[in-house]
Amino acid sequence: MGQQADHPEWHIRIDRRYEFKAPGASAMEKANELAADRTEFDTYRDRMRGIRGPDWAWRRGAIGEQLVGRQLDQLPSRRWAVVHDLTIGSRGANLDHLVIGPPGVFTINTKHLTGNITVYDRAILQNGRRTDFIPKALREAQLVQERLSAATGRELHAWSVIVIVGAQVTIQSRPSDLTVASSNGLLRWFVQQPADVIDAGFRLTLERVARSPDTWLPGDKRAVPAVRGTTQAEVLASTEPADGLAVRRWARYGKDRLYVSTRAGDTLGWVDLVTSAVHSEDPRHRDLVERAAQRWRADRH
Repeated sequence: MGQQADHPEWHIRIDRRYEFKAPGASAMEKANELAADRTEFDTYRDRMRGIRGPDWAWRRGAIGEQLVGRQLDQLPSRRWAVVHDLTIGSRGANLDHLVIGPPGVFTINTKHLTGNITVYDRAILQNGRRTDFIPKALREAQLVQERLSAATGRELHAWSVIVIVGAQVTIQSRPSDLTVASSNGLLRWFVQQPADVIDAGFRLTLERVARSPDTWLPGDKRAVPAVRGTTQAEVLASTEPADGLAVRRWARYGKDRLYVSTRAGDTLGWVDLVTSAVHSEDPRHRDLVERAAQRWRADRH
């Protein structure tokens, strides 16, 4: 408590807009809803036939989320934030867990499965049958990345992690754009990640933003905070002379980028060092981002 008192900006304002859900809460609610629509005779008949009711998969999924959630909650709270059971899409899409810590932002998709799971670079097979786990997990991570970046005014990357519970996992080749992990080694995997991306103050800001339902509303229904230096005149004023832009190289998770920002810390965009593609927060700043990257390259040759 003493450390937080020295940094009042780290405090999280908790009110009714900020949600704290238990792991698997939505899945268990759905299971109970489906079970409530069935009579005792329906349940007895299915049991005698060896048939699982429609609530079974949801209940099993909830149990898997609870197990993984309990593990994630063991991460040291002074360095990590864990948000469970996030509704992140306008159609009710649900993210099992969001983890924010020194290594960055991670979206966790829990799969409570049976049988054998085989992992390839672009596919995950369950008992020899191809699943849709990878594309769904990547879409979730992309949505989280977009919404958190918009809410904070800061370019963020969300890394997707698929956690397998209950099944035997065989990794033939590791996916290049996400991680597939067994629940048994999950905590060890997190603490072994490089810890130089998010500091304690920004972690608490991200947790507050992540817990706010407003963050996950469609773009036309949420309030996006203004970012300083958005006009061309303001940017030019803050980036003169020519070396007035800050350029930072970021290489991780198979990506290699140059992030360009003003000295005040406002992100203007980034350049992909692999493809040379230029991404700017505002189309008017594209030339500034590209020139800053060119100067950075020239200085190192």
